[in-house]
Amino acid sequence: MEQDLHQYRAVVVRDSSRHLPPLTRRVSERQAILRVATIQQKIDAQVFGLGVGYLPRHCIVSQLESGDLVTPPMATEITSVPLYLVWKSNNKGRALRWFIERLRVLTIEPRK
Repeated sequence: MEQDLHQYRAVVVRDSSRHLPPLTRRVSERQAILRVATIQQKIDAQVFGLGVGYLPRHCIVSQLESGDLVTPPMATEITSVPLYLVWKSNNKGRALRWFIERLRVLTIEPRK
């Protein structure tokens, strides 16, 4: 199942890290890759049939309902990966402080 997907081009959102090596998950070493700048571009590329990839279900509800995208059966369960957010430590703006405080109290439960 999963190995069947590796014959198709993977659509991935380009890593925005400037000083670390780019990181891509769930892509085979031999798989062709189409890199895009945003999650919306990734959704659009997959709807247009330019490749395959993992997407947050809550972002593609309408595409799944219309049949523009499908969820293939997978042999292995998809595990969560950590999400890291970084910012310049010398930025002391009020908007950033507000955002950081909201992130500190935010709890995201995995979807089942």
